[in-house]
Amino acid sequence: MTEDELEAGNTFFDRVTQASGLASIIASVAVARACIRADVDPKMLTAESLARVLPHLQQTLQHYHPIDAERHVAAIRALTSEEGAPQAGGPTASPPETGESGASPAQRRSRAPTLRIEATLLPDDVEQIVRQFVPLEVALGKDGTSSAAIAVEEVTAISLVPGTGVRVLCSARIRWPILGIRLPVIVQRLGILLLPSIRSADGEERLVLQLRLESADIAWVPSRVDQSITEHVNRELADHRVELVWNFQHALTRVFPLPPGLRTAASLQLRVEGGRVEVTEGGLRLSVSLAASVAPRPTLAVHA
Repeated sequence: MTEDELEAGNTFFDRVTQASGLASIIASVAVARACIRADVDPKMLTAESLARVLPHLQQTLQHYHPIDAERHVAAIRALTSEEGAPQAGGPTASPPETGESGASPAQRRSRAPTLRIEATLLPDDVEQIVRQFVPLEVALGKDGTSSAAIAVEEVTAISLVPGTGVRVLCSARIRWPILGIRLPVIVQRLGILLLPSIRSADGEERLVLQLRLESADIAWVPSRVDQSITEHVNRELADHRVELVWNFQHALTRVFPLPPGLRTAASLQLRVEGGRVEVTEGGLRLSVSLAASVAPRPTLAVHA
């Protein structure tokens, strides 16, 4: 599909590109390629054929919109269910000029631009950071004063579990009352999951890394006792919030004063609006969306 054909394309094609939230030239090419992959002529795109194109287009949107791809996908999906959607080549009225999510030019001007940043820890980096925590001892009792604790002594393997977190296999000692005997229990093989998530609290976004025991292999006890110990420890970890927390909204929201020479602009402001964390085979990735705005200087009185 040539550039001239894209510019002269039917109105429904244009509406799909507008709903994608991409820059016009990128959107036109992306939608046309998705059509071709779905065996649909871009010039003949309709609401009915868009249903076949959408899965291919969704992959592209997830690349360009890592944080809010689903919002744009939903806007495009809504076009597939419109009654009387324009057919290719049919007479249609030109739609009002719109942009992302159907916003008018005036609405776009009043909306703060969005900046997206992304940080990825590669598998080797994740392993290196985890190993720096070892040896590690975690108190299990209330306010950390109890004698109950879990001590990780040696890490044997670290791996990423896509969609879940980081799995750590290690040896450890657990001090826990078992049949009234308060002695350290040697755990030959302990499985720990590090579970990343985004938590909203007090109006702020935080990256949280929770610890959860996956399995405990104690040679001299039955498997049901292994499971009982695992459940007890997990309850303690959850009850007492044994986790790593980073308030990235507080850390990344910033105001940058501008030089006095800019008489009408006082500062550039970046405000965190949300974030997303995911674990893939390629690493642990954090994506953050920030709203950018310029604060004007107070109006200066002009004296004659």
